[in-house]
Amino acid sequence: MNLVIAAGGETLQAFDPADPDWATPLWMWTRKGWTANDVRVRKDTHGSRYALACGGGKILVISFPHGEVLQAVDTDGSVHSADLLPKGVLVGAAPGGDAAGETDSAGAVKVYRSHLDQSLRDWSDKLFDAHGVLWDEHSRTLWAVGRNKGPKTAGGTGILRKYAWRGLREDPPLQHVRDFPLETDPRPLDRISRHFAKWPGYYEAPHDIAPVPGTRNFHVSTDLKVVTFDANTETFAPAPGEISGLYEVKGLGVHPSSHQIALVRHDRADGGWASERIRFFRPQDTRTGGRGFYKVRWADTDPTWDATVPSALARIVSLRATLLGSNGNARFFGTEHYVECDWDSGERKGNVRSIREVWKGLPKEMLPLDAALLGSNGNPRFFGGGRYLECDWHTGQARKPGVRRIADEWPGLPEHMRGNIRAALLGSNGNARFFGTEHYVECDWKTGRRVGTTRTIREVWKGLPEEMLPLDAALLGSNGNPRFFGGGRYLECDWHTGQARKPGVRRIADVWPGLHQ
Repeated sequence: MNLVIAAGGETLQAFDPADPDWATPLWMWTRKGWTANDVRVRKDTHGSRYALACGGGKILVISFPHGEVLQAVDTDGSVHSADLLPKGVLVGAAPGGDAAGETDSAGAVKVYRSHLDQSLRDWSDKLFDAHGVLWDEHSRTLWAVGRNKGPKTAGGTGILRKYAWRGLREDPPLQHVRDFPLETDPRPLDRISRHFAKWPGYYEAPHDIAPVPGTRNFHVSTDLKVVTFDANTETFAPAPGEISGLYEVKGLGVHPSSHQIALVRHDRADGGWASERIRFFRPQDTRTGGRGFYKVRWADTDPTWDATVPSALARIVSLRATLLGSNGNARFFGTEHYVECDWDSGERKGNVRSIREVWKGLPKEMLPLDAALLGSNGNPRFFGGGRYLECDWHTGQARKPGVRRIADEWPGLPEHMRGNIRAALLGSNGNARFFGTEHYVECDWKTGRRVGTTRTIREVWKGLPEEMLPLDAALLGSNGNPRFFGGGRYLECDWHTGQARKPGVRRIADVWPGLHQ
């Protein structure tokens, strides 16, 4: 995949480097009030891609390019870099404050695993001014960069730290193996160049770490330079000449096949964090546009460096739609697969099957689904790819009149929701309710026309927390109350009041363990 993916401001953006016009991204994901510090792409065992992003006190797993927030893990502070470890464990580099004292606020490498099992505790290891992490699948090693003293403390140096992976359930999950001193200038940055006048009293520190695919090398950027570390010989050397002397490289990536380098520098004239350009080397080029760039990666992976999203995590994070079956069990639709789970225990019933093996009438162009609901006759209605289709519950075959355009069948849907339906429900009055990214609308079942006004989801469904939006799916339980799925969480709300019902928000993995089996 010859795309670059960048983080900056409130957005993640993807572009084609071969396209000279970057006025409009090929893909963009935005979250209001969020600050994107890093993004990288990882694959699951089926080849599906996920954007792993961090910032704003969270690490997010986002389906790429569908843009669903599939998992949101609280990081207890700012994380400037994040990566995926084995078994779905997440790791982040938290720079902390400017303190030089022996406190966690001075920076740490943090491992997040409690989202996988509540009996497991998250873990951290102090590393001053920690800014970058990189998982090395080949050697089962984590690399991290920071300093051995606070960023405003004289006499310190940059540090490259090596950790060995011990295991999901081990304490600690990572073993500190060795620190490699990274030579840094002993002078404060503002005495080296007027470029750093805005950072009085700060010392040179590492910022990013990026692998060179097909080799055992990786690049490390600092405030003043870029160096290369050889993981075989465990030695530093200058980076390629075109980039070795560049100041303030905030993020960089090397393409897995062409080895072209993409990087972002802190180079705005007004001092803002998001650059207006991405630079390319080997061959050299520059692109401007988008909404500003802070980190940049290639939207592809290298199995010798990158951990694979495990099948258990992939199955739950690819949830696209849900239905309540006639036997009272829940049916879950992923990107390509379908599974039935017992309503009471949440355990899987039978095998995981392909969607089209069960629902033979669904055409390929409707997958992955956007939503599904049960009609009053007990047959499911599917929404996907701008199309709408009724299938027979018992045979899985399409019912007449076959596939139709959503816009024709449901003219009351606002235009911005027609291609972005996140969930759908059949109301007690027989009308359809549609959920978009942020908005909610009721449509007449017979005419498809809108009933009332378009409202925000949380205006109607007051019990839904913000971290569950946008939704992944929804279904009506046998008691007539909706169950919502989003951000790895599950919640029942009262149909009449919109408020959350006890026991409140729970992890999907805890309520529906069959999705992990």
